Amino acid sequence: MKRVRDLFPGVKKDADRFDSKPTFKTPGYPDGGPYVDESLRDYHHRKWDELDGEIKRRAVRLLQEKLSPQNIEEWREEIKKDPEHWGAEHHMFAGMSFRNLLRKEIKDKELPTGNWDDYYCAALEAATGTYQ
Repeated sequence: MKRVRDLFPGVKKDADRFDSKPTFKTPGYPDGGPYVDESLRDYHHRKWDELDGEIKRRAVRLLQEKLSPQNIEEWREEIKKDPEHWGAEHHMFAGMSFRNLLRKEIKDKELPTGNWDDYYCAALEAATGTYQ
């Protein structure tokens, strides 16, 4: 499992000064963001689990309506290939497209952190039936 500090070298340098317990938070996140000892997937799942049920239903419904059955199956397979890291690998292109699609219908201000970046990976997993 890759940890946030493995994905962001600048965080690793600072994080090594600490005892690696999940007390050092990622700068720039309203809620502190992912802890250095928390995978990005765990972070996205934690945030999704905290999200209001109605927002989750709206997000899943929107993705399932906008994606073709073939796209849903392709993403299901992509997520299954590397469930821990797929979100980081696809963030700059497809991930931002999913995030922006969700933003059109459910505004960031409706979210506890105010940013779909914290939720869209888990939303896509839920829409494809791969959320665990």
